[in-house]
Amino acid sequence: MKIGFIGAGNMASAIAFGVWKAGIAKAEELYISAKTCKHLGKFEEAGMHTSTDNAFVTGNADVIVLAVKPNVFPEILQGPALRKENALYISVAAGISIQRIKDLLGFDAKVVRAMPNTPAKVGEGMSVLSFAAPCREEDYQIAEAIFASVGKVQRIEEAKMNEVIAVTGSSPAYVYYWIDLMAKKAQEYGFSYEDGTKMAAQAVLGSAKMVLEEKEGPDVLKARVCSKGGTTIAALEKLEDGRVANALSEAMDACVKRAYELGK
Repeated sequence: MKIGFIGAGNMASAIAFGVWKAGIAKAEELYISAKTCKHLGKFEEAGMHTSTDNAFVTGNADVIVLAVKPNVFPEILQGPALRKENALYISVAAGISIQRIKDLLGFDAKVVRAMPNTPAKVGEGMSVLSFAAPCREEDYQIAEAIFASVGKVQRIEEAKMNEVIAVTGSSPAYVYYWIDLMAKKAQEYGFSYEDGTKMAAQAVLGSAKMVLEEKEGPDVLKARVCSKGGTTIAALEKLEDGRVANALSEAMDACVKRAYELGK
């Protein structure tokens, strides 16, 4: 399978190297284009084909991953360079609907809409996918295999794609923010920022793994950590007093609102 990437940023890099390492495609079956040569060196060193001409990717690839920012979609997709009647297009852009992609391409293309996240770089991504006709189940399975090479995959209805960005696509930044705050507080307790970061990050990693692997949900696991009159209860009471839940809810709503704005 020949897979092409329009764009050579972090997400394109994570997916390209993910499918290569997973054996889904050989290096010589991967094609990457970018506006300039600035980010293409690492792909070339791995034996992948690179170009500053998008038509080079379209002309060689069976699957075309649209890995550019939503605001440049009209510029990139309009015109003959990216039109290929029998290709499968996969978009990772926030807010851009399947129908909008078809309209920009100028034909009823096979499109899978994906929302991955940055932990794909370390093989722990969470990607959600949706598709619509004329894309078929077998086309979707190709897309699923690509994203499964960099983490877990969930199929959802496209109508929920903007909402899910707040849960998966943008949420790693919430976690990084939380870890940073904990590491900075650890400095006040006499630890180095590096040690505080390591300890906080491992606590988050272990907690997330328990949520995924234990039978009970996060509410039950949270209760397990708490003892009446103990340290955890004291901490949680302060979080509740500080309206952390409301702040997170408002942050996620703002994320969804922006996704809809990007699609206009």
